[in-house]
Formats: sequence, structure tokens, C-alpha cells
Amino acid sequence: MNGTFLLAVGAIWSEVKLSSRASTAAFWSLLGGTYGNCAVTTLAAILGTAAVSPITGGQGAPQWQESLISAGFVAIGIAIIFAAMLLLWGLRMNVSRVPAP
Repeated sequence: MNGTFLLAVGAIWSEVKLSSRASTAAFWSLLGGTYGNCAVTTLAAILGTAAVSPITGGQGAPQWQESLISAGFVAIGIAIIFAAMLLLWGLRMNVSRVPAP
């Protein structure tokens, strides 16, 4: 899903009108969030955690490992939501400049 999401964002990137600073923040939040998701999911599978990511097939791990994975997923979620909000804002800015018929 991360790759599909990045492809979709890449398709609309030229339509997003953001300041240089906001564009950079959106870019790195998207990249960090999507690749971070792969890394944290892989780490969850290696550690065998199951609290937040039962899909990784774990049977449970020590509490500090479960907490580490949970914090990773929360950080990734925040990054993706932040980037999505910036993208929507940039698309909104583009629509507001279209003249009314």
C-alpha cells in the first residue's frame, strides 16, 4: 500500500501548490512515513510483537519491544497524516485559483 500511495502522490505532485518549506516538509514526511512503515513492520515481525501489529504473526514480546513498535507506528501515523493535510492544503490552493465559469 505504501508504494501505491507514493505513486498516487507522485501523479498529483505537480498540481500541489505549496511554499518551498511546506513542499519539503510534505516530501520528507511522505518518504519517511512510507519507508518507516516498512521498517517498523519488518522490525515488528523480527521481534515477534503482536499488540499493535497482529498481522506480523507474533505471539507477544517483552513490553519494551511492544512499546518500541507502538511508538514507531504512532510516529509514522502522525507523519502520514501531516503530509496528507499538507497535500490537501496544496490542492485546495490550486482549486481556489481556477476562475469560476
